[in-house]
Amino acid sequence: MKNTSLLFIALPQQFSGAIIVGVECKVNPSVFDLQPKQFTQYVSPNEAAQLFNVDIKTIRNWSRRGKLKFYKYGARIFYKLHELIQVITQ
Repeated sequence: MKNTSLLFIALPQQFSGAIIVGVECKVNPSVFDLQPKQFTQYVSPNEAAQLFNVDIKTIRNWSRRGKLKFYKYGARIFYKLHELIQVITQ
């Protein structure tokens, strides 16, 4: 038996088209369903007090008792706005 090979002459555009088709078949389509990152909005204790319509001392007491989850950045305290809204709606 003789080994025979077929040789095709192709243009570079034809190769690039074949490569693109091959890559599209292998790439996970969920990679292209990217969503923009949602940024978390933080508020100060003063802003939290205004949101709840209470004194800032009440906000500090609630934080110490664990009713409000707070986050520290150095010596400063912040609250996540969406978590405060959840507390209000409960």
